[in-house]
Amino acid sequence: MVVQHLSPNFKSVMKELLERRTRITLTKCCCKIYLQNKNTHIREELMVEQKINCAEACINGCVLGDQCPNIEYRESASKFIEETSLDKMLEIAEERLRKKMTEPPKWVFPEDS
Repeated sequence: MVVQHLSPNFKSVMKELLERRTRITLTKCCCKIYLQNKNTHIREELMVEQKINCAEACINGCVLGDQCPNIEYRESASKFIEETSLDKMLEIAEERLRKKMTEPPKWVFPEDS
């Protein structure tokens, strides 16, 4: 089994990469097809890596669209941004920072093996 991790922003070249190393017939598919013996079928939709760092990849908008695992938060986040003034957002951020700075340090001890 071969697993390829891709950025959702780029077209897959899995078929081309595998063709360099094998004589097996490779077929790209994106829907239900009849599988044939001695052929390798590459399912396009599974070739896009869905586990992405949204904080980095989605700065200018979600790159996964309707397949986004955080889609349930989109509406509430949009509503918060539309209804909250910049001054209020800064106030919230400053309060959170102040709270974080006044918390005592948290010590983490490794578990005994």
